[in-house]
Amino acid sequence: MAREIELTFEETEDQGLETLFVRVTIYGQLSYQNGQLSYQRIRLRTQICSVPPSLIQALIRWQKSFHAIVDPSMMEDETEEYFSCNCWQSYEHLITKFNYWLDTDQGWQQIQEEIRYYVPRSEIEIYFLIQSKNATLQQLPWQDWSFLQENYPQTEIALSSSEYQPPKHWSGTIQQNKVKILAVLGADDDLDLEWDETLFHNLKPFSATIKLLKQPSLFELQCHLKEESGWHIFFYGGHSETLEDGTGLLWLNNQEPPIQIEQLEEAFQVAIQRGLQLGIFNSCNGLGLGNYLAHLRFPQLIVMREVIPNKIAIQFLQKFLYKYSRNHSLITSLFEAKQSLKADHHHPDYYPGVHHLPTLYSNPALSLPRWKKFRKQNKISPLEFTLLSALILVSFSLPVSLWIEFKRLDLVLFYAKIYPHIVTFPTIFLWGCIWSLYKAFKQLVSRHLLKTVTLIIIFISIVVVHVEWTAPNMLLFEFNQQAEALVTNIPATTLWELEKLNNSPINKISIESEKNIIIHQSDLEKTLIYLVNKPSQLLTKEKTEVYHQYMKRGLDYPQTWSQVKGWQSSSRLFYGLIVFITSFFLLMLLFLWVQLMKVENINNYIVSSQT
Repeated sequence: MAREIELTFEETEDQGLETLFVRVTIYGQLSYQNGQLSYQRIRLRTQICSVPPSLIQALIRWQKSFHAIVDPSMMEDETEEYFSCNCWQSYEHLITKFNYWLDTDQGWQQIQEEIRYYVPRSEIEIYFLIQSKNATLQQLPWQDWSFLQENYPQTEIALSSSEYQPPKHWSGTIQQNKVKILAVLGADDDLDLEWDETLFHNLKPFSATIKLLKQPSLFELQCHLKEESGWHIFFYGGHSETLEDGTGLLWLNNQEPPIQIEQLEEAFQVAIQRGLQLGIFNSCNGLGLGNYLAHLRFPQLIVMREVIPNKIAIQFLQKFLYKYSRNHSLITSLFEAKQSLKADHHHPDYYPGVHHLPTLYSNPALSLPRWKKFRKQNKISPLEFTLLSALILVSFSLPVSLWIEFKRLDLVLFYAKIYPHIVTFPTIFLWGCIWSLYKAFKQLVSRHLLKTVTLIIIFISIVVVHVEWTAPNMLLFEFNQQAEALVTNIPATTLWELEKLNNSPINKISIESEKNIIIHQSDLEKTLIYLVNKPSQLLTKEKTEVYHQYMKRGLDYPQTWSQVKGWQSSSRLFYGLIVFITSFFLLMLLFLWVQLMKVENINNYIVSSQT
């Protein structure tokens, strides 16, 4: 679970940014007090210097230069100074001014000391909330705060309201059989939204069901948001804008004028009550959308702070969905997607500062949702119930077949004693192992890759069964009770030794001629029982060797039984099935291990019970 730190800025309308107080809340580990489980909280309130005018100017300068790179036509009404300035230099100047403000102010130094004292550097995942309604504070590049980068490089910045509570009539996460996603592809002037559609279709192997709305009308979108079965994730791709007064606009289609986000208020309220947990607005200038939806107590929102190039929006969505659908936390998924943008595009000749555009607007009153938590975990679907029943029947098929065929419980127990790896262990463990493997692959592996590998492993497992069936040293229960075979060209010394066995407690061995013997299933069975149960001190070394040679020849498929007909028991078929399933399980387990070795941080696949 991510460690949460809140920075709450207290400013009044008449004061603006002239006087700032910051309340710091550091959430610690879980503690048990007064019979209840709660978080430890460390709070500090301190006064800081106002945001310097030079920092505000540096922010505006970078915004102007960044907009000029993304769309030069947006700068027609601006001065040549903003249009021609170097965006990289503007961003570096912004970061310098920003860190100078944070590093030289006594109040900020006190905040840094408190965080450093209570939050160890070993914290892997930190969730840093900036709580303010002020647009300037929201737009500052908090992710490049040198204190965080040097001490807590895994920190993810989020925005939130200073006053928050769960949505009205909130009933928590509503789990369904599938992760339900409503994806809206709005006006596509100068945009390529086909990639967005492809990315969402790629989520289907991860238990997702997607409803795509292409350029819907306002009424159509409102109706779908209010759908009774509800949604887990809402996505909007297209054009958006935040006006100077903070109003958020959406262009739903190419034919109609933009709508104000307020026009979707009722529909979103219904959707939230029915389980909507995450909104993704992969469109330009989304802070106005986030600020407005925050007062609806929207659980979690991802918006873009500034204008964003189409290819950057596509890359962000691809990286984020890839991580999030594989059950990484929301914080980790967002952080790694932004790091990808930074590595590929935060360069002097590309889009300086682009990595801080995707922004999480969070409701701290609610836990951050995970992909896995959207789905019902305990309920078994009819298909899964059929699969589980079949696995249990297959696991018990061999001992049941032995009992039905030979009608002797003592013989079944004897076979379980001498062949535990075939009779006993698969009966007890095999069905559970296969079921666990199925559940693991359902979470971790894409369906296309799984189908290909499964076909290959099925073929290999068939080969393994063929090799096992045709190899020497067969198992005794592979023969039916009437099985017999003529073994020819037996050496004279061996025949002489076999004749000695006629004095043993086992049946007479049928010696047909001077060079031939007849092997019966009953003779093999009694010989094996005799060898297992006879005290070793009563068997001479020579006699033991003769028994072993007799059994070896009697269980040899290539030399003794390959040309004989009608000797196979029905249990041999179930034995082959057990071998096939065991081989299939081991090979699939190997493939799963290889997949896990490709994961950068395997711990992200382990869901904490607290999340």
